[in-house]
Amino acid sequence: MKVGDTVKLIASPALGWMKKYLEETFEVLAFPTKSGVEVQMAGTEPAWKWIVGKNNFEVATSTPLEPSFGWFMYVVKCSDDSLYTGITTDVKRRLYEHNNTAKGAKYTKTRRPVTLLYSQGHPDRSKASRDEAKFKKLSREQKLETISEVR
Repeated sequence: MKVGDTVKLIASPALGWMKKYLEETFEVLAFPTKSGVEVQMAGTEPAWKWIVGKNNFEVATSTPLEPSFGWFMYVVKCSDDSLYTGITTDVKRRLYEHNNTAKGAKYTKTRRPVTLLYSQGHPDRSKASRDEAKFKKLSREQKLETISEVR
């Protein structure tokens, strides 16, 4: 089970109240959490989130893994229109952390929400870090031009 997977509840006699949700699907938002897994019921507005033990779910649809890159350099656009660049092994998880948890960067915590503009895979942390350092030296205009060229 990983962030982005679609999961379904597994019936459990101890959790009779859950039976009405057996036909619903949920998207995994965070895994693992201190309490298990954070899920969002599909099709609910506003999002209906739930944190529950991972053993109460089975994977219905697994998201494809990102390409076989181990590390990613990524760029997000903050709510104040500034850009933030970082590296991670899981872009989807890191974006979630920037927007929803205390694990997000100090810079982005006061500039939420952030949206992903760009990510590039690298075979190892060293190459991702070098690319990040090189990218951070560019002017804002050069950064935006680089991002638009890739799209």
